Amino acid sequence: MAALEGVDDVELSYCPRGKLVKVAVEHGDAAAVPEAVRALALEKFEGGTIVEFESEWTARHGRIFEVEVQVAEDRTCEVAAKPDGTFLYTECPVTVEEIPQAVRSAIHAAIAADASGPGTVPGGEVDDIEKKEFRNRVMYAVEVEQGGREHKLRFNAEGQLRVHTVSVPAEIQVPLVWRGRPVGTGRPVPSAE
Repeated sequence: MAALEGVDDVELSYCPRGKLVKVAVEHGDAAAVPEAVRALALEKFEGGTIVEFESEWTARHGRIFEVEVQVAEDRTCEVAAKPDGTFLYTECPVTVEEIPQAVRSAIHAAIAADASGPGTVPGGEVDDIEKKEFRNRVMYAVEVEQGGREHKLRFNAEGQLRVHTVSVPAEIQVPLVWRGRPVGTGRPVPSAE
């Protein structure tokens, strides 16, 4: 089970046509993340402390890594990069007061009790807001709880809803023995006799 040690979370994301577009695995294994990516994280958040990692595959960028950095006593931010250390984005929590008025208004409209239509979560409660900064644009990711479900809304800086997803519980089966052999050993499973 060595491959499972340190894995905290697995996320699979699909596009509306059912195509897998992202696989993300949160873990604590620094050795699984290239040094160039770890160095970039500490450069972006000078004085911070690395606390966790995420290894991802996306349809758009292929293999990427996120490094979570403790930047203050109660605040962590993330840096995402390609394996060679090429910067993709940073992601930091923000308060509703720190976001543009257009985004704030769009969030309030989306969660209003009488909201209806695509991209709305009537009566939802904002759980978390993150500012995601790319080289040439900014997005705001908003987690909203409604009826025991987590919705993720992504807005551009002008307040336009770009993506709305909902998280669903899932079961992921990870093989520990495959075709009679423990995974990762290449040796047959001992018989019960």
